[in-house]
Amino acid sequence: MSVSLLSASADMTAGGGESLLLVRRCQITFGLGLAVTAALLAAGELHSVLAAEPSPPPSERWIYLAYVGVFVLGIVALLPGKARAKRARWLSLVVAVGVLCVLAVDTVLHEADYPPVALVALILFGSAALIPWTVSFQASLVATSLAAVPAARVLLDRGVGDAGWWSWPVVHSAPSSGAIFAAVGVALLGLVSVAITRTLYHLRERARIAERLGGYTLIRRLGKGGGGAVYMAEHSRMCRPSAVKIIEASPEGDSTLISRFEREIEMASRLDHPNTIEIRDYGRADESTFFLAMEYLAGLDLEELVRRFGPISPERVVYILTQVCDSLSEAHEKGIVHRDLKPANVFVTRRGGLCDFVKVLDFGLAKELDTPGQDTITRAGSIVGTPHYMAPEAVEGSARYQPRSDLYSLGCTAYWMLAGRPPYDGASVPEIIAAHIRREPTPVQTASEFDVPQVLADAVLRCMTKAVDARPGSARELKKTLEAIEFAAPWTGESARAWWDLHLPDETRETHAVSPPRRSSVPL
Repeated sequence: MSVSLLSASADMTAGGGESLLLVRRCQITFGLGLAVTAALLAAGELHSVLAAEPSPPPSERWIYLAYVGVFVLGIVALLPGKARAKRARWLSLVVAVGVLCVLAVDTVLHEADYPPVALVALILFGSAALIPWTVSFQASLVATSLAAVPAARVLLDRGVGDAGWWSWPVVHSAPSSGAIFAAVGVALLGLVSVAITRTLYHLRERARIAERLGGYTLIRRLGKGGGGAVYMAEHSRMCRPSAVKIIEASPEGDSTLISRFEREIEMASRLDHPNTIEIRDYGRADESTFFLAMEYLAGLDLEELVRRFGPISPERVVYILTQVCDSLSEAHEKGIVHRDLKPANVFVTRRGGLCDFVKVLDFGLAKELDTPGQDTITRAGSIVGTPHYMAPEAVEGSARYQPRSDLYSLGCTAYWMLAGRPPYDGASVPEIIAAHIRREPTPVQTASEFDVPQVLADAVLRCMTKAVDARPGSARELKKTLEAIEFAAPWTGESARAWWDLHLPDETRETHAVSPPRRSSVPL
């Protein structure tokens, strides 16, 4: 299977769809305003003719023409050029402010017998409901209203207005009281309109993201790291939860990140073992947004398991390791090495009624054996992987990496489970790497609080041997060694269920999914 996100079709392009929606909504809003204003102007002229009344004064006609002009300019400004969508929100704000200004002038010139706050409310709520702009734009419109309407009231009350214009006694006490009353009204209405905009914006954003990501609606973010962000999501048609990994990367400037992301998809999609994370979908939302949909897992990874509940008993370690060996066996037999096996990439979950079911995650650093040129995505003079679990040969270059290198990392992961700490530690990354190359680890039987069987301790130590050839020949061979270990009370499916029922009875409370990789790229 050959996967290339860079050549994938852009049917779900988000930027174009969102921009087109914005332009159309603005055009519709401006058109409605123009139609209503023109209808009112025509109705006034027709009424004057039919009722044989004097024509409206020129100032009133000019006000209507000013309203019409504002809307026409807005519509015309959206017509030319491909970049019109970038100006749509600003034009909407300018048109709304323009209408407010004309309304203020109208109020001052004609001693209007209506509170301008009513029309301001219409403008605020109309813009909030019809124009798909952000909360910040709506807040800007509210701020403008707070400045324009009270100013019009001051001019009206002090310069033009009649003292009997207001019907509320409170306004008669001082010329400025009308401005205060209008400001309070606009502020209250503005808060409501901002709340409406915020609600509608989030709804539109979720719908837009669902369209961008092939029908996946993002529910909440689960984690973020150097490899991207991971969200819990639900498919709009299949209605089942998924973990969606998203990276924002420019094809020109982030080619390495995109290559790793593509490789993760390609490698993982070739694997179908139950103990390997399942890839469900992938695609490109736009020129710089890529997504990968995986099965959603309820549980926790080995790193969190040990940190929360302490070291793991030897019989349970064997139960987990044999499942990891099954996943690695399929990958190695298909010519794929993981290269970043560590506790954070081994996930235990409930699945199909089974507890402590293992999933191996994150093939973002995986490498296909004997594939020329594949290591060009690794920067010269750097290493890939996680220092605490990195095989010594990885320091010498990823070309030396092989299936037995994964077994070294698996041995370090087993050490972590048994001892509650990595086999090597240090004050700096170079010190940790040097320990992998030169030092021997503290015997796991000494480091662990459990009585570790000698056969298991030997298997872990053999995996962590510096000499590659001295390690187990394959993951399948290691599994046979582990299965031969005898325990007085072996860990079984029932043991796992009892542990989960005791410690994680409500698995919805412990929902996690594939974490973005926490990688290290260490200059040598």
